[in-house]
Amino acid sequence: MKQTFLKYSGSKRFVAEELSRRFPEHDRFVDLTVGGGSILLYSNKPKLISDINPDVINAYKLVKDNPQTIFNSYLEDWTICSQNTEHFYKVRDRFNEARLPQDFIFLSRTVYNGLIRYNSKGLFNSSFMHKRKGIEPAKLLKIIEFWHSFLQNVDIKCGDYEEVYTPQAKDFLFLDSPYL
Repeated sequence: MKQTFLKYSGSKRFVAEELSRRFPEHDRFVDLTVGGGSILLYSNKPKLISDINPDVINAYKLVKDNPQTIFNSYLEDWTICSQNTEHFYKVRDRFNEARLPQDFIFLSRTVYNGLIRYNSKGLFNSSFMHKRKGIEPAKLLKIIEFWHSFLQNVDIKCGDYEEVYTPQAKDFLFLDSPYL
């Protein structure tokens, strides 16, 4: 199974390979609700990805452009959180203030079941996954390195599909509701 760098509720990682067997012939793969990105790993064509959530898209852009920032930040936060789980809430507060994509990735990997949740004020409010401390940094580094390379030929946009997508001949538009 191929792994994504974001742990994301509603992921299709367990069915992505089977779904990919049903992809039609296409010249470009388009996923406008990319979320964790499990599905796009199964097309070897040029890709356009988008999501309306800027936190998700900023995470993809940082992986594409500066993976070392993610790893350094994750390692530091994971190490501190391993000793003091209250650090998770400091990262969450920091994220809510600055919206740093490296914090979003850390939170996605340490919240309960990858549940990305915001309150009515738009603040990230998922809680810490107390039974496990998140993915080991060395394992995440390998995943981030893979995605850094993978994303080099992926067009990444943020916004409503009507704003970011112009149909082209032989596009395969993967449409998926964000529910498991």
